[in-house]
Amino acid sequence: MNRNDTNVKNVEGRGDGQILVVGGYGHVGARVSERLASRFPGRVLIGGRRGAAAETLADRIGYGARGVQMDIRDPESVADALDGVETVVVCLEDSTGLVLAEAVERGLGYVDINADRRIMEDSRRLHEQAVTSGARAVLGIGLAPGVTNLMAASAARAVKDPTDLEVGILLSLYDEFGPQALDFMLEAGSRPFPEPRAGSTRLVLPYTEPRPVWFGPDLGFRQARWFPLADQFGYNETLGVKSAATVIALDPRWIDRIMAISARLRVLRLSALPRVRGALTWLPMKLFGTARPAPVKVSATARAGDLTATVLLEAMGESQATADALAAAASLIGEVEAGVWLPEQAFDSITFLDQLTTESDVRITWSEPAASNA
Repeated sequence: MNRNDTNVKNVEGRGDGQILVVGGYGHVGARVSERLASRFPGRVLIGGRRGAAAETLADRIGYGARGVQMDIRDPESVADALDGVETVVVCLEDSTGLVLAEAVERGLGYVDINADRRIMEDSRRLHEQAVTSGARAVLGIGLAPGVTNLMAASAARAVKDPTDLEVGILLSLYDEFGPQALDFMLEAGSRPFPEPRAGSTRLVLPYTEPRPVWFGPDLGFRQARWFPLADQFGYNETLGVKSAATVIALDPRWIDRIMAISARLRVLRLSALPRVRGALTWLPMKLFGTARPAPVKVSATARAGDLTATVLLEAMGESQATADALAAAASLIGEVEAGVWLPEQAFDSITFLDQLTTESDVRITWSEPAASNA
């Protein structure tokens, strides 16, 4: 399943079939629905368990969008919703895998924002079936994972034969995260994960092992800590590196310190409990008041010997950037080969990032390979 990201072939161009946005009225989904409806008038269906909410949003958006009631836990409901659909855009975590399985069986286009590496590993087992059916599926194409994968691929290509990759993400808790995103971060932070290094069997604790990350000339270096986002677990295979790491830093800085101390004391293990996560998801609203989009920074650095190359991203709002990336992926899915892919396997990194910056407020800058100061 290894692909060179410069060899994307147009196997099946965009048609005029319907585009089903699953979870299309949620925090991320509403922005995705609006973006796609304006780009593909008369083709967008907004799907979810609350049919009235889907229809209300469709009426507000216009462009011929329509609401569809569906339940991703019900195979019959999923099958009915996919009748006449050409592309499926999943804006929530589908742990059942029913939507992907049905899309692969029917040979459809498919993109999602899943960020759980375990679900991704299960999903990739459908690759050969997708090749046979003609389905084109791209997993985990939000901001992180997703855009981070393509930034990493771009940095890796700049140094030609990278051995190490590091992705750093600076998030603000003043940002308007959806509850599912906060729940995922807390749950993922509760358990150790395998080090993404070739041949390693070591387990890493989330929010540990700080390292300095360059976030551009305005911010300089910030200490960031390891976090189990799914992008880093595929780079050994897809980009040929020996080691990878995705690390995060949080604003305000006192939250960063609390998380680091909690990780060291193993307190974060308690967030594995749903009730604890529920309380902690509610806490940011009480601490910071009404959330609004806040700046997010991402840095991807590839190393080969003494050479490094860095790609920097700046956006306003993590959820907005995630929605914009997902909408861009959906519009490009007809140019992807049949199969179940990770983002850096499916898309040419430069082409995708250029389109994303053209159609959103995301800003990306590339550095020329230079001798490392490390």
